[in-house]
Amino acid sequence: MDPEFLGLHTKSGLIKIERVHRMLAPKPDAKDGPRPLIVRFHTYGDKQRILDASRRRSADGDLGYEDNVVSFYQDFLASVVRKRKEFNEVKQRLRDMGARYVMQQSYESILEIPSKSLRRRLQSRTENMVPFTTQRFLYITALFTFGIFVLFMYFQNAVIYTFLKTSDDSTKGVLCACDKCVTDLNDADWFFMRFNPTVPPLLNRRNSELQTDVYRWWTGLQYESSKANYTDVVDTLFSLFPDEEHYSDAGPDRCRTCAVVGNSGNLLRSHYGQLIDSHDFVIRINKAPTKGFEKDVGSKTTHRILYPESAVDLDNSTHLVLLPFKIKDMRWLISVFTTRHISRTYTRVRPTVNADRDKVMIIHPAFIKYIHESWLQKHGRYPSTGFITLIFALHICDQVNVFGFGAKSDGHWHHYFDRSLTHFSRGSHGGDFENKTINELLLMNKISMHKGW
Repeated sequence: MDPEFLGLHTKSGLIKIERVHRMLAPKPDAKDGPRPLIVRFHTYGDKQRILDASRRRSADGDLGYEDNVVSFYQDFLASVVRKRKEFNEVKQRLRDMGARYVMQQSYESILEIPSKSLRRRLQSRTENMVPFTTQRFLYITALFTFGIFVLFMYFQNAVIYTFLKTSDDSTKGVLCACDKCVTDLNDADWFFMRFNPTVPPLLNRRNSELQTDVYRWWTGLQYESSKANYTDVVDTLFSLFPDEEHYSDAGPDRCRTCAVVGNSGNLLRSHYGQLIDSHDFVIRINKAPTKGFEKDVGSKTTHRILYPESAVDLDNSTHLVLLPFKIKDMRWLISVFTTRHISRTYTRVRPTVNADRDKVMIIHPAFIKYIHESWLQKHGRYPSTGFITLIFALHICDQVNVFGFGAKSDGHWHHYFDRSLTHFSRGSHGGDFENKTINELLLMNKISMHKGW
């Protein structure tokens, strides 16, 4: 960020930004202007300096860029926004009367109006403020009989002190229509530091270019005897499959509920089937079947996350979501719908799969790396399919309910559809850390967990 825009001076000539992204909301019309940018600075001091500088520039009437007005606001908690709105009527009355006021910083929620003849403190409840403002308005109206000069002298020292955690007005909107939005970035720092909405979950032609570190990490996950040209493979992919920016419709009018259905044996005799099917999206993992288990796991599937070694046939209502751990996985997907010549990766795979070509999606390699680094702090070689699916759901859904993760009530780990033993601490994945992270999401009410017991 260039500090010269605000008249700031730093040793390096720059201000360090930790993260920046647009507010999660529907894309506005051209007449409405762009969506606000949410910026997280590396140091708290830089944020305060920028807010102070923006106030000075605004007071001078000179805060614009290329004929556009630029505004800076503190990003408030939703609870703080609601409290501040309680003062809107008071502030409007004072503006109507020509009184000046400023918003001060504190840790209480109190409105204080001092003047030479009156000092009044109110709790920030609308029912207490309205009678006061009405009385105050009548009192000021009476003062008009003494002349404009008396009125000016009365109000020249009037100041509103609104004690909140922050120091500027904000109108940050809600992020979804659900009671609780999973992508509410005003939650605890633990979630904010991990959840990054700027990382694309799904690949398309426009976002397909990989940074060098992403490409090197991703292509090192699984061995390939010969690597094809990634760019050529992407071009072929999106000549066959939808080249879209999927699920960019997040906004205050959407409440998308999602069920992430794992493969744990704790689903047996759970009778979750009807509950699972009631979700907007039902996301299943790898080969897990529904036939014969409908009472416990449901029958609806909108998305199935898989890779070549775990592929199964899908019906025409299900999105095939490829989880690529190597370039050959993408080539296999192309082959499935064209030549059907790839029947082996590091093991035998199905050369063909029944699925709707128009419902094919591909997890972005950068998204896998982001999960490994941001969510798992580089524990394990790479994330498990189940954990990737869970974080994928956090990015495309507004409410996430998780089924079929973890052990049975007797402590045994196996699939509900066979007796294959499994355990979160085995394999190439940081299973212990994944489990710890899932528990943290549960404690923060970011997900709901249904274990069948």
